[in-house]
Amino acid sequence: MSGYFAGFIATPTKVRSFLECSRKYWYSYINPETRQKQPEKSYFTLGHHVHDALRDFLTLSPEERRPPVLFKLLEDRWLTKSGPEAGFTTPEEEATAKNKALLMLKWFVENEDWKDIKPVLLPNASDGKIPGFVWDPIGKNLAFGGVIDRMDRDLDGGLHIIDYKTGKHDVIDEWQLPIYAVLMGRRMNEPIAKTSYLFLHHGKRHTEEITIEKNVETIKRVEEVVSRIPNSKNKEDFVCLLGDRCRHCDYLLELGFDPITGKRIE
Repeated sequence: MSGYFAGFIATPTKVRSFLECSRKYWYSYINPETRQKQPEKSYFTLGHHVHDALRDFLTLSPEERRPPVLFKLLEDRWLTKSGPEAGFTTPEEEATAKNKALLMLKWFVENEDWKDIKPVLLPNASDGKIPGFVWDPIGKNLAFGGVIDRMDRDLDGGLHIIDYKTGKHDVIDEWQLPIYAVLMGRRMNEPIAKTSYLFLHHGKRHTEEITIEKNVETIKRVEEVVSRIPNSKNKEDFVCLLGDRCRHCDYLLELGFDPITGKRIE
């Protein structure tokens, strides 16, 4: 789906952000000065390079896919963004991160059936401001959206969404793949059979079967959260319940704003 949508596009990140802190949601999604402007983080750079290398690898035909090709793709992606602009404070920190990324890809080629993977969807690196962002209406005033890492057609014919996780935690995201299952089922006009989180740092996979009942429950849960988001642009309507103990202070400090007053630090 493309074009303008007058309603609310719910993404997993938006839902999680609002549930974490209503005021942070205002700074992240509504206020122009602070909206999505955090400095680059080194762990995000690592994750992006791993995701991009895997995407580029799986766009190749099965005959062209070989482990050295994947490792070279990581090297190529790393050249596009590195050093301080990528969030690395020292060459040693960057070298450690690069080695972690390489180990993740080595685990992938040693444990995944990469020769038989048949991607139906991969993110498009040149697709607008948000690479690979897709969305589809769920109702008159609500749509689901997000960036899908990969969707396969399994050997049994079912559609299977896979999300790569490169962080040090292996906690199941209760919002991301349930939202994507509904979203892609709508876009494909075919129910999603399975979803999987692939924890590359830990070498783990978590797979769930998707049912109509799960999709209905996901829609209800998202609708409930969205109904609580103020239909307003006023900061005061997005209440921070933690005050000066807010654990998101670093978000504003890095942008040069006082976390309590919200004013720019001179």
